[in-house]
Amino acid sequence: MTKLNPDGAGLVYSTYLGGVADDGAFGIAVDAGGNAYVTGVTASSDFPTTAGAFTNGYVFVTKLNPAGAGLVYSTHFGGGNGSQEGHGIAVDASGNAYVTGFTYPFFTTTAGAVQPTSGGNSDAFVAKIAAGLSSDATPPQVSCGTADSAWHNGDVTIACTASDPESGLADPADASFNLTTNVAIGTETANAATNSRQVCNTVGGCTTAGPISGNKVDKKPPTITIASPTANAMYQLNASAGASYACGDGGSGVASCQGPVANGSPINTSSTGTKMFTVTSTDTVSNPSTFTATYSVVAGGGGGSTSADVGITLSAPAKVSLGGTLTYSITVTNGGKATATGVVVSDALPAGTVFASASASQGTVASPSVGTNGTVTVNLGSLANGATAPVSIVVTVTARSGTLTDTANVTATTQDLNSKNNSATQTTKVQ
Repeated sequence: MTKLNPDGAGLVYSTYLGGVADDGAFGIAVDAGGNAYVTGVTASSDFPTTAGAFTNGYVFVTKLNPAGAGLVYSTHFGGGNGSQEGHGIAVDASGNAYVTGFTYPFFTTTAGAVQPTSGGNSDAFVAKIAAGLSSDATPPQVSCGTADSAWHNGDVTIACTASDPESGLADPADASFNLTTNVAIGTETANAATNSRQVCNTVGGCTTAGPISGNKVDKKPPTITIASPTANAMYQLNASAGASYACGDGGSGVASCQGPVANGSPINTSSTGTKMFTVTSTDTVSNPSTFTATYSVVAGGGGGSTSADVGITLSAPAKVSLGGTLTYSITVTNGGKATATGVVVSDALPAGTVFASASASQGTVASPSVGTNGTVTVNLGSLANGATAPVSIVVTVTARSGTLTDTANVTATTQDLNSKNNSATQTTKVQ
C-alpha cells in the first residue's frame, strides 16, 4: 500500500501488507479522516490481523491510520472452504465499510441474510463492516447440566445454553441446545458420554460443549440361569427335585426375580407330560427378561428297562460356635443296576448360616454369594451303578444359639423306585 503526496513527487508512506503465502489487493477507499481501507484476497495463515477480528476466510479488509504507520483494524473472513476474493470497497460518512467480491462455493452469512445459501457455482457477496470493528476476544459462554446419579433405560439428554454478550452468537440456534448419549441396545454402562457441540460467536471465537461423561445407561435386560429343573431333563412322576435359579444384572441391578416356585421348593412332578419352568426378571429401570427351561415327567421308566437307586448321606459336627465354620459332608451313591443320569443334589442352607464354599468330585456347583444364605445345587451328571460322589458344603455360623437343621436331597432323571434314601438330615447345636 502506497500513498503519494499531492504532486506525486514523493511517498507519504509505503508498506507491505501480507503473510507467508499469496496475498493480493483489488480495492481501496479513503474516508474524510485520511484512513485507507483495502480489500483483496489472502492465503496466508499469518496475515496481519488485529485483536478480536475475524480470522476465518480469504477475503481481507484492512484499515490503516492516516500516517500508514498502524492498523486501525485488519480482518479476513468468508469461511474456511473454497475461494473468496474482495474486489471493491466503499466507506460511508460514519466509517462503515462496504465490501463486494465473489465466493465459491461457501461464504459466511449473517442471521436474516437476503440469500443465506449459495445459488450455485460462483456467487457475488456484499458485506458491511461496522466502523468500530468488534474486538471480542472472549469466546461464547456455554453452560450445561451434569450427569445425575440415576440409572436410565434410554439415552440421557443434557440441556445447554450459550450466549456471547459482545459480538453475539454466529448461530442463534446455539442459544439453547441438547447433548445426548448414544448407547447401543444390549449395553449397560455407568460412564456413558454425550456428544459434543462447537459454539462460535460472530468474530470466530468458539467454545466446545461436551462431551459430558458419567451418565448411567442400562439398555440390557437381566440375565437368568436355571440350574434345576435341568433343561430337557426327564424326571420321574412325583420325584422330589428342588428349584434352583438366579437372576443377575451388571447395570442398574435386579429389581425382581420370580419363578413358579421359590428357590429350593419342589418343582412340579405331580403329573406326566412336558412341563415348562419360566423365570421372569426386571432390573431397576424396568428392562424385562424371561427364560424357560422345558422338562418332562414320566412314569414307569425314563431311564431304560432297569432302574437306578440314588441315595444320599449327610454328616456334620454335633456342636459349633458362633462365627465358626461348619462343614456338611454329603455322599451320593447309586445302588441300582442302571446308570443314574441327571443326578442333582439340593441343599437349602439352614437359617443362622451363610455360604462360604462348596465342592464336588464331579459336575457343577451353583451356590448363593459368599456371605449370604440360599440353596446350593450340585449337578453331578451321570453316576454309574455302584459309584459314589462326595460333596462338601462349608458355611459360616451366624446364629448365637439354638440348633441348626440341614437337609440335603438328591434326584435323578433315571427311574428311581426307592425314594426312602433320597433325603438326609443332620442337626448341629450352636454353643
